[in-house]
Amino acid sequence: MHLSIWLTCLACLAHEVPAAPSPAALKAAADYNASHRGQALVVLHDGQVIYERYDHGGAPDRLQMLASGSKSFIGVAAVAAVQDGILRLDDPACEAITECKGDPNKAKITYRHLLTMTSGLQPGERGKANQIPSWKEIIARPTTGKPGEQFQYGPYHLLAFAYALERKLGKESLEAYLQRRIFEPLDIKVEWRIRCADGHPQVGGGAFPTARDWTRFGEFIRQQGRWGENSLSKPS
Repeated sequence: MHLSIWLTCLACLAHEVPAAPSPAALKAAADYNASHRGQALVVLHDGQVIYERYDHGGAPDRLQMLASGSKSFIGVAAVAAVQDGILRLDDPACEAITECKGDPNKAKITYRHLLTMTSGLQPGERGKANQIPSWKEIIARPTTGKPGEQFQYGPYHLLAFAYALERKLGKESLEAYLQRRIFEPLDIKVEWRIRCADGHPQVGGGAFPTARDWTRFGEFIRQQGRWGENSLSKPS
C-alpha cells in the first residue's frame, strides 16, 4: 500500500508572503516524499505552482486517494449551505434526521456538533475507510456521550452531517450539491471512489482528485472562499 503525500501550500493568510523555498529545499522535500512512496508533490507559493514532481506511478492527470483530506469538502459545503439559507449551524440536526427526536442525547445534536466531532455519536474506526456502514446505520448506533462534552475524531460525525444536509436539500443529492456549489465553480474534478454500504459517498475519506486540483482547492481556502471571480459568498 503506497503513501500519497502531495500538497504543500507554502503561502499564508498573512499580508506579507514569506520568501519562496530554495531549489535545494524543494528537491529535498521531493526526495523525502518519494522515499516514503509518495506519488506526487505540488508546491504553491503565493498562489502559483513553483514545483511539481511525480514518482511511483503518479501523474498530473492521475486521481489520488485523498483520505482524511476529503473531510475538508464537507466543511466548505456546510458554509455554502448556511449562506444558501438551507440550515443554521446551531440548529438541532434532528430537524432533518427526524429519527433522532426520540433519543434524549441525539435530539440535542446540532450541525455544529457534527462538524466539530463533538456530537457524542460513535466516531467510527480509523483505518477502515472501505468498510463504512450506511448513513442510517451510523445514526441508529448508540451514542458514546452527550453532545458538546467530548471530542472524538472519526468519519461518522461528518457522514451524519452529510445525511442531514441531503435531507435538507430535498430533491438534490449531497453529491450533486457538492458538484454544483463547490467543484464546478473551482473547475476541479473529484470522484467518490470509496462509498458507504448504501452507495452514498464516504465523505470522511473517499474522495479522489488530482494533485493539481487539490492545490486549487487549497488556494481557494487560503483566499478565504474566493477563486478568481468565484466566491463562496455568492451562490451560483
